[in-house]
Amino acid sequence: MTSSHKYSPTRGTGTVVFADVEGSTAIAERLGLDWSAFINDIMGAMTRIAERHGAGIIPPRGDGILAVFGLPISEVEAGRSAVNAAIAIRRDVPEIALPYHLPDALRIKIGIATGWLVADYVGTVEHSTFEVAGPTAALAARLSDMAVGSQILLCETTHHVVERHFDLRKGLVRQLKGIKGQTQTFELRSDVEKIYRSEPGGNVGLVTSSLVNRDESKDAIRDALARLSRGLGGALSIGGDGGIGKSRLIAELRNSEYAKGTTWLLGRSLAIGESLSFHPFGDMLRSWAGIPEEAGPEAIGSLSDAVSKALGEDAAAELPMLASIANLKLDDTHVRPTDDAVGDTAERMIWRSVKLLMRALITEQPVVLVLDDLHWADASSLRLLTSLLPMVRSEPILFILVHRPEISTESGGEGVNLQFCNLV
Repeated sequence: MTSSHKYSPTRGTGTVVFADVEGSTAIAERLGLDWSAFINDIMGAMTRIAERHGAGIIPPRGDGILAVFGLPISEVEAGRSAVNAAIAIRRDVPEIALPYHLPDALRIKIGIATGWLVADYVGTVEHSTFEVAGPTAALAARLSDMAVGSQILLCETTHHVVERHFDLRKGLVRQLKGIKGQTQTFELRSDVEKIYRSEPGGNVGLVTSSLVNRDESKDAIRDALARLSRGLGGALSIGGDGGIGKSRLIAELRNSEYAKGTTWLLGRSLAIGESLSFHPFGDMLRSWAGIPEEAGPEAIGSLSDAVSKALGEDAAAELPMLASIANLKLDDTHVRPTDDAVGDTAERMIWRSVKLLMRALITEQPVVLVLDDLHWADASSLRLLTSLLPMVRSEPILFILVHRPEISTESGGEGVNLQFCNLV
Protein backbone atom coordinates (compact mmCIF):
# COMPACT_ATOMS: atom_id res chain seq x y z
CA MET A 1 0.00 0.00 0.00
CA THR A 2 1.52 3.29 -1.05
CA SER A 3 1.26 5.88 1.69
CA SER A 4 -0.40 9.21 1.04
CA HIS A 5 1.07 10.54 4.30
CA LYS A 6 -2.26 11.88 5.43
CA TYR A 7 -1.13 11.77 9.07
CA SER A 8 1.96 12.92 10.94
CA PRO A 9 3.82 10.73 13.44
CA THR A 10 2.71 11.48 16.99
CA ARG A 11 2.58 10.08 20.50
CA GLY A 12 0.72 10.89 23.69
CA THR A 13 -2.41 10.06 25.68
CA GLY A 14 -5.57 9.42 23.72
CA THR A 15 -8.74 7.34 23.59
CA VAL A 16 -9.12 4.56 21.04
CA VAL A 17 -12.40 3.28 19.61
CA PHE A 18 -12.06 -0.11 17.94
CA ALA A 19 -15.23 -1.04 16.04
CA ASP A 20 -15.59 -4.38 14.27
CA VAL A 21 -18.37 -6.06 12.27
CA GLU A 22 -19.60 -9.18 14.07
CA GLY A 23 -19.70 -12.29 11.89
CA SER A 24 -17.89 -10.65 8.99
CA THR A 25 -16.68 -13.99 7.58
CA ALA A 26 -20.22 -15.38 7.38
CA ILE A 27 -21.46 -12.15 5.84
CA ALA A 28 -18.69 -12.27 3.23
CA GLU A 29 -19.63 -15.84 2.32
CA ARG A 30 -23.28 -14.87 1.97
CA LEU A 31 -22.70 -11.71 -0.10
CA GLY A 32 -20.01 -13.10 -2.40
CA LEU A 33 -19.05 -10.45 -4.93
CA ASP A 34 -21.16 -7.86 -3.09
CA TRP A 35 -18.87 -8.07 -0.04
CA SER A 36 -16.52 -5.38 -1.28
CA ALA A 37 -19.30 -2.83 -1.80
CA PHE A 38 -20.85 -3.78 1.55
CA ILE A 39 -17.69 -3.39 3.61
CA ASN A 40 -16.80 -0.14 1.83
CA ASP A 41 -20.24 1.25 2.73
CA ILE A 42 -19.90 0.15 6.37
CA MET A 43 -16.32 1.38 6.74
CA GLY A 44 -17.22 4.69 5.11
CA ALA A 45 -20.15 5.22 7.47
CA MET A 46 -18.09 4.39 10.58
CA THR A 47 -15.26 6.66 9.44
CA ARG A 48 -17.61 9.59 8.79
CA ILE A 49 -19.19 9.21 12.22
CA ALA A 50 -15.79 9.06 13.93
CA GLU A 51 -14.59 12.14 12.04
CA ARG A 52 -17.79 14.02 12.87
CA HIS A 53 -17.16 13.41 16.56
CA GLY A 54 -13.57 14.62 16.39
CA ALA A 55 -11.37 11.59 15.71
CA GLY A 56 -7.90 12.85 14.78
CA ILE A 57 -6.49 9.60 13.40
CA ILE A 58 -8.34 6.80 11.56
CA PRO A 59 -5.78 4.54 9.88
CA PRO A 60 -7.03 1.99 7.30
CA ARG A 61 -8.29 -1.32 8.73
CA GLY A 62 -9.81 -4.53 7.35
CA ASP A 63 -13.47 -4.94 8.32
CA GLY A 64 -13.53 -2.41 11.14
CA ILE A 65 -12.02 0.89 12.22
CA LEU A 66 -9.58 2.09 14.84
CA ALA A 67 -10.29 5.74 15.62
CA VAL A 68 -8.11 7.83 17.92
CA PHE A 69 -9.49 10.76 19.90
CA GLY A 70 -7.23 13.30 21.59
CA LEU A 71 -4.33 12.90 19.13
CA PRO A 72 -2.60 14.48 17.35
CA ILE A 73 -4.38 17.48 18.90
CA SER A 74 -4.99 17.16 22.63
CA GLU A 75 -8.68 17.39 23.54
CA VAL A 76 -10.07 17.65 27.06
CA GLU A 77 -13.30 15.89 26.05
CA ALA A 78 -11.58 13.12 24.03
CA GLY A 79 -13.06 10.34 26.15
CA ARG A 80 -16.60 11.64 25.91
CA SER A 81 -16.21 12.30 22.18
CA ALA A 82 -15.05 8.72 21.71
CA VAL A 83 -18.03 7.32 23.59
CA ASN A 84 -20.42 9.54 21.62
CA ALA A 85 -18.89 8.24 18.39
CA ALA A 86 -19.29 4.64 19.56
CA ILE A 87 -22.96 5.22 20.40
CA ALA A 88 -23.60 6.77 16.98
CA ILE A 89 -21.80 3.92 15.19
CA ARG A 90 -23.83 1.29 17.01
CA ARG A 91 -27.07 3.16 16.34
CA ASP A 92 -26.65 4.40 12.76
CA VAL A 93 -24.37 2.01 10.88
CA PRO A 94 -26.79 -0.97 10.84
CA GLU A 95 -29.08 1.15 8.66
CA ILE A 96 -26.40 1.12 5.95
CA ALA A 97 -26.67 -2.68 5.76
CA LEU A 98 -30.43 -2.76 5.11
CA PRO A 99 -30.14 -2.77 1.27
CA TYR A 100 -28.01 -5.93 1.48
CA HIS A 101 -30.89 -7.92 3.03
CA LEU A 102 -28.87 -9.73 5.66
CA PRO A 103 -30.84 -12.39 7.56
CA ASP A 104 -30.09 -10.65 10.87
CA ALA A 105 -29.52 -7.05 11.88
CA LEU A 106 -25.92 -5.94 11.50
CA ARG A 107 -24.09 -5.84 14.83
CA ILE A 108 -21.01 -3.76 15.57
CA LYS A 109 -18.75 -4.83 18.46
CA ILE A 110 -16.87 -1.91 20.01
CA GLY A 111 -14.02 -1.61 22.50
CA ILE A 112 -12.84 1.70 23.99
CA ALA A 113 -9.57 2.26 25.87
CA THR A 114 -7.67 5.30 27.09
CA GLY A 115 -3.91 5.59 27.61
CA TRP A 116 -0.52 6.07 25.97
CA LEU A 117 -0.34 5.73 22.18
CA VAL A 118 2.31 5.87 19.48
CA ALA A 119 1.29 6.53 15.86
CA ASP A 120 3.80 6.38 13.00
CA TYR A 121 4.43 5.06 9.50
CA VAL A 122 5.69 1.50 9.23
CA GLY A 123 7.42 0.06 6.15
CA THR A 124 9.59 1.44 3.40
CA VAL A 125 9.51 4.95 2.00
CA GLU A 126 7.69 3.71 -1.12
CA HIS A 127 5.29 1.34 0.64
CA SER A 128 4.24 2.17 4.17
CA THR A 129 1.14 2.11 6.34
CA PHE A 130 0.19 4.33 9.25
CA GLU A 131 -0.11 2.30 12.44
CA VAL A 132 -1.34 3.09 15.94
CA ALA A 133 0.62 0.98 18.43
CA GLY A 134 0.93 0.45 22.15
CA PRO A 135 -1.01 -1.36 24.87
CA THR A 136 -3.97 1.05 24.66
CA ALA A 137 -4.69 0.21 21.03
CA ALA A 138 -4.27 -3.49 21.78
CA LEU A 139 -6.62 -3.24 24.76
CA ALA A 140 -9.35 -1.57 22.67
CA ALA A 141 -9.03 -4.36 20.10
CA ARG A 142 -9.28 -7.06 22.80
CA LEU A 143 -12.33 -5.39 24.32
CA SER A 144 -13.96 -5.37 20.88
CA ASP A 145 -13.16 -9.08 20.51
CA MET A 146 -14.71 -9.75 23.91
CA ALA A 147 -17.92 -7.82 23.11
CA VAL A 148 -21.03 -9.84 22.25
CA GLY A 149 -23.63 -8.67 19.74
CA SER A 150 -23.64 -4.87 19.71
CA GLN A 151 -21.94 -4.39 23.07
CA ILE A 152 -19.67 -1.44 23.76
CA LEU A 153 -17.03 -2.32 26.35
CA LEU A 154 -14.77 0.21 28.12
CA CYS A 155 -11.58 -0.21 30.10
CA GLU A 156 -11.32 1.12 33.64
CA THR A 157 -9.40 4.26 32.66
CA THR A 158 -12.05 5.30 30.12
CA HIS A 159 -14.71 4.50 32.72
CA HIS A 160 -13.12 6.96 35.15
CA VAL A 161 -13.11 9.66 32.46
CA VAL A 162 -16.75 9.35 31.41
CA GLU A 163 -18.60 7.73 34.32
CA ARG A 164 -20.37 10.96 35.31
CA HIS A 165 -21.88 11.36 31.88
CA PHE A 166 -22.99 7.92 30.70
CA ASP A 167 -24.84 4.87 31.99
CA LEU A 168 -22.18 2.23 32.64
CA ARG A 169 -22.41 -1.23 34.20
CA LYS A 170 -19.48 -2.96 35.83
CA GLY A 171 -18.66 -6.12 33.93
CA LEU A 172 -16.25 -9.04 34.10
CA VAL A 173 -12.64 -9.03 35.18
CA ARG A 174 -10.69 -10.87 32.49
CA GLN A 175 -7.18 -11.80 31.55
CA LEU A 176 -7.00 -10.60 27.96
CA LYS A 177 -4.47 -11.98 25.50
CA GLY A 178 -1.42 -9.77 25.20
CA ILE A 179 -2.57 -7.44 27.99
CA LYS A 180 -0.60 -7.31 31.23
CA GLY A 181 -2.59 -8.03 34.39
CA GLN A 182 -6.33 -8.43 34.88
CA THR A 183 -8.69 -6.10 33.00
CA GLN A 184 -11.86 -4.77 34.63
CA THR A 185 -14.47 -4.16 31.93
CA PHE A 186 -17.48 -1.84 31.86
CA GLU A 187 -20.46 -2.06 29.51
CA LEU A 188 -21.89 1.14 28.06
CA ARG A 189 -25.68 1.10 28.52
CA SER A 190 -26.44 4.59 27.17
CA ASP A 191 -28.06 4.50 23.75
CA VAL A 192 -28.00 8.22 22.93
CA GLU A 193 -25.14 10.63 22.52
CA LYS A 194 -24.44 13.14 25.25
CA ILE A 195 -24.53 16.54 23.61
CA TYR A 196 -23.31 19.31 25.86
CA ARG A 197 -24.29 22.92 26.06
CA SER A 198 -21.68 24.62 23.91
CA GLU A 199 -19.38 27.29 25.22
CA PRO A 200 -19.09 30.68 23.43
CA GLY A 201 -17.65 30.05 20.00
CA GLY A 202 -18.84 26.44 19.92
CA ASN A 203 -20.40 25.08 16.77
CA VAL A 204 -23.51 23.39 18.15
CA GLY A 205 -25.22 26.41 19.70
CA LEU A 206 -27.47 24.92 22.39
CA VAL A 207 -29.18 27.69 24.37
CA THR A 208 -31.47 27.53 27.41
CA SER A 209 -34.04 30.02 28.64
CA SER A 210 -36.50 29.74 31.54
CA LEU A 211 -38.76 32.38 29.96
CA VAL A 212 -38.73 34.44 33.16
CA ASN A 213 -38.01 37.46 31.00
CA ARG A 214 -40.09 37.45 27.80
CA ASP A 215 -37.85 39.97 26.03
CA GLU A 216 -34.70 37.98 26.76
CA SER A 217 -36.34 34.81 25.46
CA LYS A 218 -37.46 36.60 22.32
CA ASP A 219 -33.93 37.87 21.79
CA ALA A 220 -32.55 34.36 22.21
CA ILE A 221 -34.85 33.03 19.49
CA ARG A 222 -34.04 35.97 17.22
CA ASP A 223 -30.32 35.33 17.66
CA ALA A 224 -30.82 31.65 16.86
CA LEU A 225 -32.80 32.56 13.73
CA ALA A 226 -30.06 34.97 12.69
CA ARG A 227 -27.49 32.19 13.04
CA LEU A 228 -29.77 29.91 11.04
CA SER A 229 -29.90 32.44 8.21
CA ARG A 230 -26.10 32.15 8.05
CA GLY A 231 -26.33 28.39 7.73
CA LEU A 232 -25.62 27.56 11.40
CA GLY A 233 -27.85 25.06 13.15
CA GLY A 234 -28.78 25.08 16.82
CA ALA A 235 -31.23 23.98 19.49
CA LEU A 236 -33.17 26.28 21.78
CA SER A 237 -34.88 25.09 24.96
CA ILE A 238 -37.77 27.24 26.23
CA GLY A 239 -39.09 26.21 29.65
CA GLY A 240 -41.79 27.81 31.78
CA ASP A 241 -45.06 27.22 33.62
CA GLY A 242 -48.24 26.57 31.69
CA GLY A 243 -50.18 29.63 30.55
CA ILE A 244 -47.35 32.16 30.64
CA GLY A 245 -47.17 32.51 26.86
CA LYS A 246 -44.46 30.15 25.57
CA SER A 247 -46.49 28.98 22.57
CA ARG A 248 -47.73 32.50 21.94
CA LEU A 249 -44.16 33.76 21.81
CA ILE A 250 -43.22 31.09 19.25
CA ALA A 251 -46.25 31.95 17.09
CA GLU A 252 -45.36 35.64 17.23
CA LEU A 253 -41.81 35.05 16.05
CA ARG A 254 -42.92 32.55 13.40
CA ASN A 255 -44.89 35.34 11.76
CA SER A 256 -42.16 37.95 12.14
CA GLU A 257 -39.56 39.15 9.63
CA TYR A 258 -36.92 37.09 11.44
CA ALA A 259 -38.57 33.90 10.18
CA LYS A 260 -38.51 34.87 6.50
CA GLY A 261 -36.77 32.38 4.25
CA THR A 262 -37.23 29.46 6.64
CA THR A 263 -39.51 26.42 6.73
CA TRP A 264 -41.30 25.99 10.05
CA LEU A 265 -42.45 22.56 11.22
CA LEU A 266 -44.60 22.34 14.36
CA GLY A 267 -45.38 19.23 16.37
CA ARG A 268 -47.30 19.21 19.62
CA SER A 269 -47.36 16.55 22.33
CA LEU A 270 -50.59 15.51 24.01
CA ALA A 271 -51.27 15.11 27.74
CA ILE A 272 -52.51 11.57 26.99
CA GLY A 273 -49.63 10.84 24.62
CA GLU A 274 -47.16 8.89 26.76
CA SER A 275 -48.26 5.65 25.07
CA LEU A 276 -48.67 7.11 21.55
CA SER A 277 -45.48 6.38 19.62
CA PHE A 278 -43.91 9.34 17.80
CA HIS A 279 -47.09 11.37 18.26
CA PRO A 280 -45.55 14.91 18.21
CA PHE A 281 -43.71 14.01 15.01
CA GLY A 282 -46.93 12.58 13.59
CA ASP A 283 -48.63 15.88 14.40
CA MET A 284 -45.74 17.68 12.68
CA LEU A 285 -46.11 15.58 9.50
CA ARG A 286 -49.87 16.09 9.36
CA SER A 287 -49.48 19.84 9.80
CA TRP A 288 -46.70 20.01 7.19
CA ALA A 289 -48.80 18.04 4.66
CA GLY A 290 -51.85 20.23 5.31
CA ILE A 291 -53.95 17.39 6.76
CA PRO A 292 -56.81 18.65 8.99
CA GLU A 293 -57.64 16.85 12.23
CA GLU A 294 -60.95 15.57 10.87
CA ALA A 295 -59.42 14.18 7.65
CA GLY A 296 -60.56 10.74 6.48
CA PRO A 297 -58.98 8.11 4.19
CA GLU A 298 -57.89 10.79 1.74
CA ALA A 299 -55.27 11.98 4.24
CA ILE A 300 -52.72 9.41 3.03
CA GLY A 301 -52.96 10.97 -0.43
CA SER A 302 -52.09 14.39 0.98
CA LEU A 303 -49.08 13.00 2.83
CA SER A 304 -48.01 11.04 -0.25
CA ASP A 305 -48.13 14.17 -2.39
CA ALA A 306 -46.08 16.18 0.12
CA VAL A 307 -43.49 13.43 0.54
CA SER A 308 -43.21 12.93 -3.23
CA LYS A 309 -42.58 16.63 -3.73
CA ALA A 310 -39.86 16.63 -1.06
CA LEU A 311 -38.13 13.30 -1.72
CA GLY A 312 -38.75 12.68 -5.41
CA GLU A 313 -37.84 9.15 -6.46
CA ASP A 314 -37.09 8.17 -2.83
CA ALA A 315 -40.64 8.92 -1.72
CA ALA A 316 -42.09 5.46 -2.33
CA ALA A 317 -39.49 3.81 -0.11
CA GLU A 318 -39.86 6.28 2.77
CA LEU A 319 -43.62 6.92 2.73
CA PRO A 320 -44.55 3.76 4.72
CA MET A 321 -42.42 4.78 7.68
CA LEU A 322 -43.61 8.39 7.59
CA ALA A 323 -47.23 7.26 7.30
CA SER A 324 -46.82 5.05 10.35
CA ILE A 325 -45.61 8.04 12.36
CA ALA A 326 -48.61 10.08 11.23
CA ASN A 327 -50.92 7.15 12.09
CA LEU A 328 -52.19 6.96 8.52
CA LYS A 329 -53.07 3.69 6.79
CA LEU A 330 -51.60 2.96 3.37
CA ASP A 331 -53.99 2.05 0.58
CA ASP A 332 -53.38 -0.62 -2.05
CA THR A 333 -51.52 1.80 -4.34
CA HIS A 334 -48.61 2.20 -1.92
CA VAL A 335 -45.76 -0.14 -1.09
CA ARG A 336 -46.02 -1.42 2.47
CA PRO A 337 -43.13 -1.89 4.92
CA THR A 338 -41.81 -5.43 5.21
CA ASP A 339 -43.46 -7.64 7.81
CA ASP A 340 -40.17 -8.20 9.63
CA ALA A 341 -39.61 -4.48 10.19
CA VAL A 342 -40.50 -4.52 13.87
CA GLY A 343 -39.01 -3.40 17.16
CA ASP A 344 -35.65 -1.67 17.01
CA THR A 345 -35.34 -2.29 13.26
CA ALA A 346 -38.61 -0.51 12.51
CA GLU A 347 -37.71 2.35 14.86
CA ARG A 348 -34.36 2.92 13.18
CA MET A 349 -36.04 2.81 9.76
CA ILE A 350 -38.35 5.57 11.02
CA TRP A 351 -35.35 7.60 12.21
CA ARG A 352 -33.79 7.22 8.77
CA SER A 353 -36.96 8.31 6.96
CA VAL A 354 -37.39 11.40 9.13
CA LYS A 355 -33.72 12.35 8.69
CA LEU A 356 -34.02 12.02 4.92
CA LEU A 357 -37.11 14.23 4.93
CA MET A 358 -35.42 16.85 7.10
CA ARG A 359 -32.38 16.93 4.83
CA ALA A 360 -34.58 17.20 1.74
CA LEU A 361 -36.44 20.18 3.21
CA ILE A 362 -33.15 21.78 4.25
CA THR A 363 -31.95 21.75 0.63
CA GLU A 364 -34.77 24.18 -0.15
CA GLN A 365 -34.24 26.53 2.80
CA PRO A 366 -33.30 26.41 6.51
CA VAL A 367 -35.71 24.51 8.75
CA VAL A 368 -37.11 25.41 12.17
CA LEU A 369 -38.56 22.38 14.00
CA VAL A 370 -40.71 23.34 16.98
CA LEU A 371 -41.75 20.63 19.43
CA ASP A 372 -44.32 22.07 21.85
CA ASP A 373 -45.33 20.58 25.21
CA LEU A 374 -42.29 18.31 25.13
CA HIS A 375 -42.92 17.31 28.75
CA TRP A 376 -45.75 15.08 27.44
CA ALA A 377 -43.70 13.41 24.69
CA ASP A 378 -43.50 9.62 24.57
CA ALA A 379 -40.23 7.67 24.82
CA SER A 380 -40.01 6.85 21.10
CA SER A 381 -40.35 10.55 20.22
CA LEU A 382 -37.55 11.46 22.62
CA ARG A 383 -35.31 8.82 21.06
CA LEU A 384 -36.12 10.14 17.58
CA LEU A 385 -35.40 13.68 18.72
CA THR A 386 -32.09 12.53 20.17
CA SER A 387 -31.13 10.96 16.84
CA LEU A 388 -31.96 14.17 14.97
CA LEU A 389 -30.23 16.71 17.23
CA PRO A 390 -26.67 16.03 15.98
CA MET A 391 -27.78 17.45 12.61
CA VAL A 392 -27.26 20.94 14.06
CA ARG A 393 -23.49 20.46 13.75
CA SER A 394 -23.58 20.40 9.96
CA GLU A 395 -27.07 21.39 8.78
CA PRO A 396 -29.05 24.67 8.87
CA ILE A 397 -31.76 23.36 11.19
CA LEU A 398 -32.97 24.94 14.44
CA PHE A 399 -34.77 22.88 17.09
CA ILE A 400 -37.03 24.84 19.46
CA LEU A 401 -38.07 22.65 22.39
CA VAL A 402 -40.96 24.07 24.43
CA HIS A 403 -41.85 22.52 27.79
CA ARG A 404 -42.82 23.04 31.41
CA PRO A 405 -40.17 23.19 34.16
CA GLU A 406 -41.04 19.75 35.55
CA ILE A 407 -39.41 17.95 32.63
CA SER A 408 -36.16 16.27 33.76
CA THR A 409 -33.27 14.28 32.39
CA GLU A 410 -35.18 11.15 33.42
CA SER A 411 -38.13 11.94 31.15
CA GLY A 412 -39.02 9.53 28.42
CA GLY A 413 -38.71 6.25 30.27
CA GLU A 414 -35.96 3.72 30.75
CA GLY A 415 -32.96 4.09 28.48
CA VAL A 416 -33.85 7.57 27.22
CA ASN A 417 -31.37 10.27 28.20
CA LEU A 418 -32.47 13.88 27.74
CA GLN A 419 -29.36 15.49 29.14
CA PHE A 420 -28.34 16.60 25.67
CA CYS A 421 -30.76 19.55 25.72
CA ASN A 422 -30.07 20.75 29.26
CA LEU A 423 -33.77 21.30 29.96
CA VAL A 424 -34.66 23.68 32.76
